[in-house]
Amino acid sequence: MSWYVDVMLMLISEAGDFVAPDVWWRVVQVVTNNTDLQPYAAKTVYQALSPEIVPETMIRVSAYILGEFGHKVQGEIPISQQFQSLDARFATASLTTKHIILTAFLKMGMRDHSVRPRVESALESLTSTLDAELQQRAVEYLLLTKSTNRQLAEKVVAAMPPFPERESSLVRIIKQRQSSQTDKLPRAGAAAEGESEKPEVAPVDLAVPPPSSGPVIS
Repeated sequence: MSWYVDVMLMLISEAGDFVAPDVWWRVVQVVTNNTDLQPYAAKTVYQALSPEIVPETMIRVSAYILGEFGHKVQGEIPISQQFQSLDARFATASLTTKHIILTAFLKMGMRDHSVRPRVESALESLTSTLDAELQQRAVEYLLLTKSTNRQLAEKVVAAMPPFPERESSLVRIIKQRQSSQTDKLPRAGAAAEGESEKPEVAPVDLAVPPPSSGPVIS
């Protein structure tokens, strides 16, 4: 399945923000449902953040995958470097993307204590932001990082459960089009029925002359 990640991330990289949300979310679902694919995906999205200009959609995919599975490659890519790659994109990201990045920060800080001070600093700087939703998220996440409840921490960093399998939207569209084309084709049975329903014509007896409309001469 690594080819799928490569192709879809290439599509996102080339098409940028013209890619529909369903596309990048489908990548997340495939990676989440395939354990063997997660380390490869984490390394791939980390590399995808290296160019100077990165599409917003790519940042979202990268933030989600690194937040969930980045710890699986921390031997090759320390979490501190993963944090830095996302933090560099935070200031110019959209509000929705910032929410995803903050969630990734929280999970990074809960898994790696060496990164936690940087995570807490980033969250504290947002506790007075003008956006109410972003501010609330930052305050709640900051409380979680400082919590001494070990069970709560384990729940926070727990991996997302697999998504229920669903049919690809592309396959669904193809099936719908094939079905509509089939419905438009004439049915042989219907044609035969049409022929059998034609009204019967009474045979003409040629031995009897047709009645005359003129006077009868005796």
